[in-house]
Amino acid sequence: MFTLAEIIPVFASLDNVPAKDIARYEKALRNLVQRNHLPPSDQRGRVFMYDEGALSAIRLVQIANEFGLDRTAIDPLARWLAESGTRRRKVTGGWLGVTHSAEAVERVQNGEEFSVSLVLGADYRYCVEASWSLDQPKSERVENSLRLAGLSNAPAIARFSLPASSIIVELLSSLNEVD
Repeated sequence: MFTLAEIIPVFASLDNVPAKDIARYEKALRNLVQRNHLPPSDQRGRVFMYDEGALSAIRLVQIANEFGLDRTAIDPLARWLAESGTRRRKVTGGWLGVTHSAEAVERVQNGEEFSVSLVLGADYRYCVEASWSLDQPKSERVENSLRLAGLSNAPAIARFSLPASSIIVELLSSLNEVD
């Protein structure tokens, strides 16, 4: 678990930020975390703590932001990374959903390569797609139900893709140097 203060030098070194610009970089990163749905993993006193999954989410959203995507485009990406996917983890008293960002870290640690794409549909709504292999095959019945309910995604007209596995590998190797 890391605090933002501990992680900012790591992010700055990944981005080759000169020492004179660290304060501005730190402010921008803190603003990004506060203004988007990038929740901490834990809290100790008044300090927010972030695990590898949360830090991966911050890094992916930061890169999308630096690319120039506006907040309305970044928000669906940030929310998707913080949402539970199809994977579950056994905890005392039941099961806990694994966030997409934590699942991405697990997949990277298992050697999988994938990208995460922010897709703009013909209806001008955003959705996020990951190119990783599915744990369970898609159900045709579920897909038909979503389509009939009008909840399926419109055809894509634009796509912003992040080489997520490469970005996460780079981040994890930098975090291991900090430990």
